[in-house]
Amino acid sequence: LTRVAMLAPMVVALGLMARRRSSSEVAARPPMPWFVAAFVAIAALNSLVTVPAEVKSAMALATTIMLTMGLAAMGLQADISQLRSRGLRPLALAFSAFLFIGCFSLMLVKFT
Repeated sequence: LTRVAMLAPMVVALGLMARRRSSSEVAARPPMPWFVAAFVAIAALNSLVTVPAEVKSAMALATTIMLTMGLAAMGLQADISQLRSRGLRPLALAFSAFLFIGCFSLMLVKFT
């Protein structure tokens, strides 16, 4: 949850850094992604108002469905021939990251 809670401040900080590094004399205001504003609004609403369990359950299901659709869309856009041309090194890196995250998560679950 901490990772998600830090999303809004991180997006703002990265936007400010990008604005400062802009080479143009008149730095354009970086756009605020709509999902960050929605996340902050929903988090504030959840803190101020008691949300019924049925609504939370429906929102959790909708979240799972939307996340699944987003990941599937990313996978469907992957160019397999381009992945093959890059060789085994990127796949080895991805697998190593998968193993590290899995082992680290398991360690946290077992020892905390």
